[in-house]
Amino acid sequence: MAQANEITTHFIKTEDYKTSFVTGVFGGLTQQGLIHLNHFVDRPVVPKSVNYTISKEKNTLEEVSREAKDGTVREVNGAILFDTNMAKQLIVWLQGKIDEFEALPKQKI
Repeated sequence: MAQANEITTHFIKTEDYKTSFVTGVFGGLTQQGLIHLNHFVDRPVVPKSVNYTISKEKNTLEEVSREAKDGTVREVNGAILFDTNMAKQLIVWLQGKIDEFEALPKQKI
């Protein structure tokens, strides 16, 4: 239980809560002066289809051809909007996590 000068905050995850791996970000400023940050992951293209031959003597499938786009995919997972005060807090928090990571003994990494 919280003391008289403390407050307890409970974290509740929304229905659409998910964890996303991020390989990059892009964005800019909105007309209202907020920072708009899109986060994405770069990944190989997943083929639309793949054709195989069945090798009965090896008991395997061998790829013959595939239908797929060339290049890579940049999959945008979501976006966040925040003001400059939150951006400054985010910088401090991230730097703290970087410092914490860099202080770990090398064999634990």
